Amino acid sequence: MSATEATRLLVPRIECARAYISRGIKAARRTVHLPARPAVERRVTLGQLRALTAVDANGSYSLAAARSGISQPAVYRAVSQLSELIEVPLMVHRGKAVQPTLAASRMLRFVRLARAELEAGLDELAALRSRGWRVS
Repeated sequence: MSATEATRLLVPRIECARAYISRGIKAARRTVHLPARPAVERRVTLGQLRALTAVDANGSYSLAAARSGISQPAVYRAVSQLSELIEVPLMVHRGKAVQPTLAASRMLRFVRLARAELEAGLDELAALRSRGWRVS
């Protein structure tokens, strides 16, 4: 077996995104004076990261759910599970709204970088397809 052109494009992007997520978790844990936890990023799901960014962007679990097409309990559960996994509070209630904690804000910078890296990889795949390459 040999790697396809798509694999050669995506693997470095995925590794870079995973490194960003790892750095984001470390930054969040440092904010509350916790030591790094090796390989915790491997247990983080894309759904958890999507939920966190959606809540941050919308200021509430309900709005994040409505705009992402996921139920409010699922969004809340995903953010809560991520918070438990990295052992850091990520959201704080301010009346009817929620705001990211300082730890979450630091982590979100890296999550956005990871997402941009993955989107760039998908754009490269689309460019391969448009040139007639078979990427499957």
